[in-house]
Amino acid sequence: MKKATFIFIMSVLYATLFLVVPAQSQNSVEELMSSGNNLLRNGAFTEAASAYKQVLAKEPRNFEAQANLAFAYLQAERYDKAVAEYNKAIKLDSRNAECWSNIGFAYEKLGRNKEAASAVAHSVELNPSNVEARMNLAAMYENAGAFDKAIAHYEAAIKTDASRGAAYSGVARCLTEKGNIAGAKKYCQEAIANDPKNADARWQLGNILWKKENKQAEALKEYETSVKLDENSQVFYENLALLQEEMGKKDVALATWKKYLIYLNDAMKKEEVQKRIDKLEGGETVSTGKADAKLNREKASQQNEDQMQQMKSELRKDPKTETKRLDTKSVDVGSDFDKIGKDTGEALDLRKEAKKKADAK
Repeated sequence: MKKATFIFIMSVLYATLFLVVPAQSQNSVEELMSSGNNLLRNGAFTEAASAYKQVLAKEPRNFEAQANLAFAYLQAERYDKAVAEYNKAIKLDSRNAECWSNIGFAYEKLGRNKEAASAVAHSVELNPSNVEARMNLAAMYENAGAFDKAIAHYEAAIKTDASRGAAYSGVARCLTEKGNIAGAKKYCQEAIANDPKNADARWQLGNILWKKENKQAEALKEYETSVKLDENSQVFYENLALLQEEMGKKDVALATWKKYLIYLNDAMKKEEVQKRIDKLEGGETVSTGKADAKLNREKASQQNEDQMQQMKSELRKDPKTETKRLDTKSVDVGSDFDKIGKDTGEALDLRKEAKKKADAK
């Protein structure tokens, strides 16, 4: 997992000043910033926030201190505080793409999805090369059912970074929703061609082969490859076991379900899977049709957890990162996100929510 980067104030001028300024004065802005950055780097978020507040008491318009204070709250998962402080940072520099991206992340965690979408859209507008922010925006459009717009952003991410496997999978899901199965299959195959170890793309291809083309043997091969590539996955095992049952491979399916239990962390689902195992071992016939629809559409997609963590780290990176300054107007995305903009009190998991429709098809 890539670690977030922080602002470090280093200057020969500052070092020179320390040599000539009396010791009592050395509790300077530069020293406080350095202390705050070190604390932030070491995970002492509360202490880092205190250091940045001291800087702001001396220099209320110090953007770096303000952005880092917001970042400290974001790292501490105090999302309401992060929003408040990022709003102050944005007032100091309204064109800082990282601040908009980070406040979008905080809004999302608070369940304020419409505001999250608007903020991330503005971040992408300011810095179109920010692939992580664009991926988030694409996932939001996908969640809202705006598949053409989602595809446009996923494809833009691919154009910036052709190795971005999750973008190919995103396009494949959207094309599947639009009924373009051939196009979806093509994107999965392109992802695999770029990276044969892309477990998610193979899983998506397996879904298409099984659920859309009824090619069980080919789908089974893709699912088995997915599991080999990512043994910690949850959903990969689930689909593999269901397909094995459908193909009459009861003993093999039982082994897969039992291995699936090892990786499950949801107590209710563990109980559901154990009941299924008990029925199979007892010789009962277990339906693999509609009775399994709910199980097969579970929201958890653990195979993408590493990508999620990397995304969060990238979203919360150094607010001083250089951005492209575009002379464009703010994006109005309100109507696009009416479906996800309602106050539900729950936060959307940007990537995982976008995936939940894949199994339903």
